[in-house]
Amino acid sequence: MGDYTVAAHRERGKPAPAVRQLHHGEGWWPLRSIAQIDAFLAGSPAVGAWHRGELVGFARAVIDTHLRAYIEDAVVDRAHRRRGVTTKMPDRLMVELGSTHLV
Repeated sequence: MGDYTVAAHRERGKPAPAVRQLHHGEGWWPLRSIAQIDAFLAGSPAVGAWHRGELVGFARAVIDTHLRAYIEDAVVDRAHRRRGVTTKMPDRLMVELGSTHLV
């Protein structure tokens, strides 16, 4: 994956403006505020992909805290697709879910 790092947001911080920018680049979330993004980041396992310090990918899980989870809001900047990021983010998110959220 070269210069890419995929990590849990709890490890790298929760850059709501950068998450919003990624989604806006795809035409998503036109009305979602930074406060709303901060709120779901506080309660959802989430991972980001960084390239040279810039957030270029994002995915989060919606969970019931017992048995089920699904990936929501996954996005990778167009310039960084086809470089393994879309595979690494769900893999890292599964690690997060297995270690901290589902029993």
